[in-house]
Amino acid sequence: MHAALCPRRGVRRVPPHVSAAMNPLVPLSILVCVPIAAIALVLGTDTGIETSLITASIKTFIILGAIAAALSFGASRLAERSRH
Repeated sequence: MHAALCPRRGVRRVPPHVSAAMNPLVPLSILVCVPIAAIALVLGTDTGIETSLITASIKTFIILGAIAAALSFGASRLAERSRH
């Protein structure tokens, strides 16, 4: 096998598109999404709740999640820039 394809023993190579450090929002978002999914399931099966309120809350959650992801991405890019 070609030497460039075989990593040396004890050296862990990370592809350039993969960050060596995990994004801290990933486990936090999992912890937040599990109870929210359970609440959404209960609200979705309850016949007394108006469906427009459920869809509005889901849209709000998606928008806030996208904003949080964008802020996290921007912060990681700024950290990369200041590291170099």
